[in-house]
Amino acid sequence: MIFYVVELLDDWNVDVPSWKYLRNLESSRLCQRFQDDDNKQTEHSIRPVSSATGTTVSRQTVYRRSGHIGLYARSPVRCVPLTATHCRLRLTWSREHALWTPEQWSCVMFSYESRFSLQSDSHRTLIWRAPDTRYHQENTIERHRYGGAGWLVWGGIILGSRTDLHVQSLTMTDHIYRDVILEQHVDITRMDWPAYSPDLNPIEHAWDMPGRRIAARQPPPTCLPELRRILLDDWCNIPQDQIDDLILSMPRRCKACIASSGRHNTTY
Repeated sequence: MIFYVVELLDDWNVDVPSWKYLRNLESSRLCQRFQDDDNKQTEHSIRPVSSATGTTVSRQTVYRRSGHIGLYARSPVRCVPLTATHCRLRLTWSREHALWTPEQWSCVMFSYESRFSLQSDSHRTLIWRAPDTRYHQENTIERHRYGGAGWLVWGGIILGSRTDLHVQSLTMTDHIYRDVILEQHVDITRMDWPAYSPDLNPIEHAWDMPGRRIAARQPPPTCLPELRRILLDDWCNIPQDQIDDLILSMPRRCKACIASSGRHNTTY
């Protein structure tokens, strides 16, 4: 059997789509106006509200009025910029593979590298705190600016199987990738993949599974050998049916990309 390998080299963070901050709104009518405009309004476009009405609008009023129509303050989505060429290539690729069968996807191995550090990125940690207690010790998480010590890992997923998890402290070079990782896979053809499209790769969600478990561990790992052992165990313990479900979501991913004309879309 010939396996097609999908590998990614782009820096990407797949996040949940969210609303931007809305400030200085006067009423729910204005909130609805911004909702109708796809919520792309900024502070510059609503600044004249107070001067036009002569009324100072508090931030709490903004939050309350916005909440009535389903708008909430969230962090913006972080993603790489897509040019018109990127969108066109993503759209073309999705159209070519939208009707692939499970049998065709079973010949594809999705691979990628990821990094896990001892210091949590804190993005998955939420707390409840009282006003004016933001910097109290119980409400803070100390972490290094760039994540601190950690491991670079590589893995691949296939329908019904997965590769071993390769854990190393070095950057994934071409030599390591070719001679160490792919050595066990003899018949491999690299699959054409549109640039800046890791959102189409189901292994991104596979990495999220051990990432969430590590972030939730109490106590968290305190040394690199412990983190390495946890990564290897968590990778082996991912249920295969969940991996298969991710791979079988490829038709939905392609259709979602087509529906968005090749732009960012994480609704799968």
